[in-house]
Amino acid sequence: MELSKLFEIFLTAALTIIGGVIIFVTGQLILRFIVEPIQDLNRLRGEIAYSLIFYSNVYMNVPPPYTDLSEDNKSRDEVQKIFRQLASQLCPKINIIPWSTAWGMLQIVPKFQNVTLATTELIGLSNSIHAVNVDFNRIRREKIETLLNIKIVKKNK
Repeated sequence: MELSKLFEIFLTAALTIIGGVIIFVTGQLILRFIVEPIQDLNRLRGEIAYSLIFYSNVYMNVPPPYTDLSEDNKSRDEVQKIFRQLASQLCPKINIIPWSTAWGMLQIVPKFQNVTLATTELIGLSNSIHAVNVDFNRIRREKIETLLNIKIVKKNK
């Protein structure tokens, strides 16, 4: 009787430890392969929102005639590169999220199609940095905000 009681105690302890390890490993897998990629995409959306606000003085303004164009072109080149880099990061971020279509339907992440369209708009914005057309750039910015569900505070008219 004593031996079976001891065996029962060890079996209970072993099963508890194995169950704890399984739960821990499952949690880590969910964290690494689902939660972290979603957080990375959300961080990138934040960077895009920041860049749309911070660099709007570059892509929404034609340089005044008295501006040193070499300096202006240098800053435009920098902004063009930044928007191109942001665009090139968007599709890979959504592609590594497992079941991104389901998460998109639940509105946890933007829909895959919206991300690809936002990538196109960011590339278009990057391409139009030097040939400023304020209306086209404003429309592109608004499309990017809508497609990625970015909320930017705008001043009242």
